Amino acid sequence: RLEALLGASGSGSLPEGLLELYGVPRGSGGELVPAKEAAKLVPTATTVSHLHSLLPAIKLNHPVLLVGETASGKSALVRYLAYLTHNPYVRINLKDMAEVSELVGSYHPTETGELVWKDGLLVEAMRKGWWVVLDEANLAGPGVLERLNQLLDRGGYLHLQEREGEDIKPHPNFRLFVTMNPTDYAGRNPMSPAFLNRFLIKWIEPLPEEELAEILVKEFGLPEDLARRAAQFHLRIRQLAERRHLGRTRAERFVYTIRDLQEVAAYLRKGPGEQEEMGRHLVRYIRDVHGGRLVSEEDRKIFEDLLKACFPKEWLEERDEGGI
Repeated sequence: RLEALLGASGSGSLPEGLLELYGVPRGSGGELVPAKEAAKLVPTATTVSHLHSLLPAIKLNHPVLLVGETASGKSALVRYLAYLTHNPYVRINLKDMAEVSELVGSYHPTETGELVWKDGLLVEAMRKGWWVVLDEANLAGPGVLERLNQLLDRGGYLHLQEREGEDIKPHPNFRLFVTMNPTDYAGRNPMSPAFLNRFLIKWIEPLPEEELAEILVKEFGLPEDLARRAAQFHLRIRQLAERRHLGRTRAERFVYTIRDLQEVAAYLRKGPGEQEEMGRHLVRYIRDVHGGRLVSEEDRKIFEDLLKACFPKEWLEERDEGGI
């Protein structure tokens, strides 16, 4: 069972049973295999379910499109499985890609003036059998998406017209993962049905309250009561932002992600040990991290009312302790 393998991976050893059970190819190893600490996951029920759902597509070498909010763990799922199976892993942010040549390659002059071809990161990964995550696909330029369409449309081959029409046949271990945010995010472009139909599409839903609290307890060592209250507040303010009850006069909605909650927990982990005192610090850090972006009086009032609804009165007392 994958749950048992998740526990076994914590020792740093590779659970061979995963390779046999799902037929996921063992990678070649090397410095691009994610490190254990970088790949660490808290095995909540939702996370384990997501991992299970990815394995058949990996076995069948089917491109996967992961759709979810910022910081929902899309790339982390792939990174963890790459670590577990010793597969080299690279992540390419398409948002920052100005030229298609960065993806496929181009000719570069040498010191003698000779032009020498250098593979782009995607082509290098295809040749060597790496796992590739192409991040933020719906922020990519049209030229980049056109080349991806060629790769997906040609049965996995990539045609390099830039290099005398060479066809790149991928290594058997090469796997392609693409991520994107929902299209209601600011600046995101809708993807064509033809493009989407080439993927197994996996929606990565936000974690429920009990699993957020579980992460705060296991990863940051927070007491269960504080973790539960912090997770509850986080989900409620995120819901207010999504429904535009918060930030109703803004052109773009506020976005709260698990990274905000983790930032609060990381600061709290360094604080005092008494629970009531930790509670005061928790509220103070939430005011800084979650509330720091709020400007209007209306939004600040909604924020403070939510604090009162989620935390004991004693924790809401302001003290002159300085900022984070």
